[in-house]
Amino acid sequence: MWRQLINDNERKEYETWLTSSEPIDIDTYLNLNEENMKAGKMIPSKFLKKEDIDPAKLVTINGLRQANVALDDQPEEMKWTMFFKELDKPMVLNSTNIQLLCKVLDTDETDEWIGKQIVVFNDQNVSFGGKITGGIRIRAQKKKSLMPEEEKIAMVAVFDDDIPF
Repeated sequence: MWRQLINDNERKEYETWLTSSEPIDIDTYLNLNEENMKAGKMIPSKFLKKEDIDPAKLVTINGLRQANVALDDQPEEMKWTMFFKELDKPMVLNSTNIQLLCKVLDTDETDEWIGKQIVVFNDQNVSFGGKITGGIRIRAQKKKSLMPEEEKIAMVAVFDDDIPF
């Protein structure tokens, strides 16, 4: 399992170390020296996990497809998944996120979702099985506000009429 977590160069270094008598720095081989490394990043998944999107990411919807989300030794469990141009793994859609997508994108026509941008983020308040576990949520892209100088110019333009008082 650990061999999936390291790249080819690290694997060669590790195999070289196995035949030597030097001490091993396990952080080097498992990439645990990354800042804010979470245990969830060590568990491979073919679907998007909350750890994959911390911090939040602006993504473009690329497609939807049903997929079997069951573990290898479990019966088939089909769920809808959403693909993004910017990410290499699809997000499994749950009822809450489907409802949020309809609201954020202002349509329940899924064909109209393609090409739209949303933000996916790790919401620490998501609960599962009666426990707060955190999980993936979506939201609309925040509107870009005017810079203070642009706001002043806009205000002058609005109040710059030639009406004497």
